[in-house]
Amino acid sequence: KQELEENRKQLATINDMLQTVINTIPVRIFWKDTASVYLGCNELFAKDAGKQNPGEVIGKDDLALGWHNGAASYVRDDRTVMTSGVAKINYEEQQTAPNGRRRWLRTTKVPLCDHRGQVVGVLGTYEDISREKQTADALRESEQRYRNLFQNSYATMLIIDPENGMIVDVNAAACKYYGYELPQL
Repeated sequence: KQELEENRKQLATINDMLQTVINTIPVRIFWKDTASVYLGCNELFAKDAGKQNPGEVIGKDDLALGWHNGAASYVRDDRTVMTSGVAKINYEEQQTAPNGRRRWLRTTKVPLCDHRGQVVGVLGTYEDISREKQTADALRESEQRYRNLFQNSYATMLIIDPENGMIVDVNAAACKYYGYELPQL
């Protein structure tokens, strides 16, 4: 009897430690059963779902959470991973947060298997990459503006590599001024 109690204490300690690890990892983590009902998640995931803690997510499906509009897509992904047994790694998808804000996620889903290797659900992680996407979009727009200004300027412009003195790029005005075609310059 004492041995059983000691084992329970050790198991509780291990569970507490595991939950601390799961809540400390800076990505969202969740796991679902074969019906796509949540069995668990970390605190970041619960907050994204509009809940105060992971306990409020357990037993719910995607239709019951803040991103219910995307539920069909998430369940389809879950089923594909569970039936094929093949993970989907680092794919990008959009999600509507409970506050209505659209965000970009980098998601991974893997089959969750029992000790016999039977698929019993899906384990997923994601990180919010909205800022990265916004930064990349802003950089692309900035590069396009620069390219348009450079190419369409009436001023003669050349870009020269300072290390070897080679011309890297020229605009149409430079071609006209020097009397050469772009490939020649």
